[in-house]
Amino acid sequence: MWTSTGDVNIGPDDFKTVASLSLPAGTFVVLVTGEVNNNVTGNVEADCNVTENGFPSIGGFGVQTELTDVGHSVIPASASGIADEQEPFTVNVRCLTLGSNDDNDFVHYDLRLTAFRAGAVVSQ
Repeated sequence: MWTSTGDVNIGPDDFKTVASLSLPAGTFVVLVTGEVNNNVTGNVEADCNVTENGFPSIGGFGVQTELTDVGHSVIPASASGIADEQEPFTVNVRCLTLGSNDDNDFVHYDLRLTAFRAGAVVSQ
């Protein structure tokens, strides 16, 4: 099992790599878990992609709320997929904070990226 965690603030109209794994050649089940939090206005708009060697082939997730009257918003985030490469490769979670949140404030990403070697599948 391989694991990487990311605890990053991302400003409006900006994107960053939140978590990254370097994996050996093979087939892996890739999971992203965690939360996205904007505790200033409660308004969260974000988009994340899980990439394999730079290409968004694994999956992704988006989160959006309009809870500005609440003043606090924590949203669970998750994605999963299969990564399969013949050479060593990298899996990244890259997130974008959209600039339309009311006060143009930062969004906090607290994510965990995990990969499990899947092994060969044999039909019966």
